[in-house]
Amino acid sequence: MKGFLATASLLGAVNVFARPVRPFYQAGRALAMGDAYTAVGTDFEAVYYNPAGIARRTRPRVKLMDIEASVSQGFVSLFDGSLTKFLSLQKILEDTAENPGQPYGIGIAFLPQFLVKNFSIGVLFRAQNEATYNEADTTTSLFSSADLGAYIHYGVALAGGIFKLGVGGKILNRAELDRTYTAAEIAAGGLSFTTQWKEGLGLGVDMGALLTVPVAGLPTFGVSVQDFGNTTFQDKRVFFTSDSAPQGAPENLEQKINAGYSMILKQGRGVRTVLAVDYKDVTRVGSDYLDHLHAGFEFNYANMFYLRGGVNQGRYWTAGFGLEIGGMGLEFGSYGENLAERGASRISDRKYLGRYVLAF
Repeated sequence: MKGFLATASLLGAVNVFARPVRPFYQAGRALAMGDAYTAVGTDFEAVYYNPAGIARRTRPRVKLMDIEASVSQGFVSLFDGSLTKFLSLQKILEDTAENPGQPYGIGIAFLPQFLVKNFSIGVLFRAQNEATYNEADTTTSLFSSADLGAYIHYGVALAGGIFKLGVGGKILNRAELDRTYTAAEIAAGGLSFTTQWKEGLGLGVDMGALLTVPVAGLPTFGVSVQDFGNTTFQDKRVFFTSDSAPQGAPENLEQKINAGYSMILKQGRGVRTVLAVDYKDVTRVGSDYLDHLHAGFEFNYANMFYLRGGVNQGRYWTAGFGLEIGGMGLEFGSYGENLAERGASRISDRKYLGRYVLAF
């Protein structure tokens, strides 16, 4: 079991340079809408953005399969028809150093879930890696993580659904690697994920609220607190590593407070458009205030065809579409983002994603 999970996790994405500020999970549907979802989510994705969104759902739903994959624009340059090299830390570092000037990444997630009135439980497996080469000092920076976790969320609606509250808890086993390698370290060879990852076990809490004004368009204001008080990890070798892995636990998932607004425009029977805007991580706004801004829309025709677009981090266009027929769903999208740590020079990346869902 440990070997299978470790192998599967390597199909994730690679990060580079220093740690960017990232949420625990971002859904492909939301990312195609500029990741503006704090006041939107009323379906499966609510547990990742605002747990208040699960309040008052009356029909039980089961998501048996939810597989999502993403690749960076530079992935095509690295891909030569073989996926096996993406299981090798050594090969990723070598290939990245040979292709300077743009970040490279690949990610995968598996997200089954059960959703019923006011309540949701689910599990999550996700792996991601991103890497880049710095020509100035000939170093290659890498971020890699693999997550295996479970969560439970509860929501309640008050005043006839005008006000909703939600809270959720998660247990997460994470393996993480975030460091910069010199050219000499790469040339020496022998680098592997299982001996470089730090692994740990953590407990986290999310909470949120929604206020819907009962007028035309149902304008909704939302606020969420992700990783309340920070999600910290204890040094534990559970699934991904062995005793030969480095000592220490992964970095904390820092608390983030997000605010959002949405409204629904009806164009006809079974046709509607959701408009949304978010301002994320509101307590850490500095000179990069535009990076906190997210906006987007979703056009819905008969709950079968979806067209999405928006702006992520105030600068990068996003777009996507989805088809849903008989419980099966397919989604495709693209979004841009800044991968650099706060205050560092911008490192822009464009990613493409696909998702398959089987739910009833």
